Order: sequence, then C-alpha cells, then structure tokens
Amino acid sequence: MQHASNDVDVAFFDPELSYDNSEALAKTLAARQPSYHWEIKNQAHMHTHNFPDELPYRNTLEAVSRYPETCTALACRLADDGTIQLKAMWGLKDLANFQVRPTPHFAQKPEYLAVYKRRVAGKNWQQNWPQLTIYY
Repeated sequence: MQHASNDVDVAFFDPELSYDNSEALAKTLAARQPSYHWEIKNQAHMHTHNFPDELPYRNTLEAVSRYPETCTALACRLADDGTIQLKAMWGLKDLANFQVRPTPHFAQKPEYLAVYKRRVAGKNWQQNWPQLTIYY
C-alpha cells in the first residue's frame, strides 16, 4: 500500500520541456525506483493545473508559493556545495503544529478556496494523522 511517506514530489522549471515529456520522466523514475510513488511536475506548465486563467509562473519557487496548503508549500534542493536547502514559502509553523490551511493564493477567491477544500477532503489526511487541524 502506498503511503504519504513513499510519495516523492519532484518540482522543476523548464519551459522548453513539453508537458508530455515532463510526464514521461515520472515513468522513467518509476521503472528505476518502483518503491516510490513519483510525482514529477514541471512548474512551467502547472499554472493551468487548477485554473485556466492563471498567469504562467516565473520559476519553481513562485509555483510552490501557490500550492494549495501552507504546510505543503515547501521545497528543498541539493545546493552546489552538497548541502540541502529548505525553502518554506509560508513558514514551518503550520507543519510543526499539524495545521492545514490555504495559502494566501488559494484563500483569495471563492473558486480557489473550493479547490483547496476538495483537495483536502480528497487527501483524507486526518485518517493517518488524527491530530491535524484543518482550516477552511
């Protein structure tokens, strides 16, 4: 059974790589490392994922800042010096306190908030983590 702990999200930004070729990367990784559930997303195309009128993102961090939940709006990368750098777009407080709330981007319009609510309901996170507090 897949669990959130073996779900690996890879976000990158390459406007020259087509959406289909970006999706093919996930299949390649799945064949090489089948014990993980790979989510490979080229953030150059993700602006159309939830809303067709969304303006294109300029880079990966801008895209991550517009993820639906503050606790998932995180990114890490391997720096040139070999260290791992973490960027918490809306801080780590919600994650540390087991709180789920919409990012400012998703809280700004009723239709965006509706997507956030559907997503949170579909994730069923409280089944695995009953101590979560979910804000709407």
